[in-house]
Amino acid sequence: MTRKTFGKPLISHQIIRSKFASMIRAIESCHSWIEELAWHIKITPNAYQQPAIGARVALLKVQAGRVLELCVRESQQVFGGLGMTKDGKGKVVEQISRDMRVFVVGGGSEEILDDLSIRTILPSKQTERPAKL
Repeated sequence: MTRKTFGKPLISHQIIRSKFASMIRAIESCHSWIEELAWHIKITPNAYQQPAIGARVALLKVQAGRVLELCVRESQQVFGGLGMTKDGKGKVVEQISRDMRVFVVGGGSEEILDDLSIRTILPSKQTERPAKL
């Protein structure tokens, strides 16, 4: 990073390091969940036909979307005005920020996926109606 603020490299500020730490924690947690789910799919016969697997995939998609939104927002903060330009050092951040809603909403909104997952996981007696996967 070559950007400086208040005469110091940007990364020397505690708040910037904290933003990176938050993003790393979120990404690593999500990645671990992906690995765990991939393992369950690998060892479960007919995994793609199991409602519990579908419910976990839906929850993971919601979490991954939230992590993406967090990382885009924090990256825009770190890049400042450069995070809004279509060229230069912030162009990737700007491109992802424009495409983010398609990634997050495509395949189902958070509310629908959360509800589908919970109705699938909980016994049907406890929910209004069972989910159709």
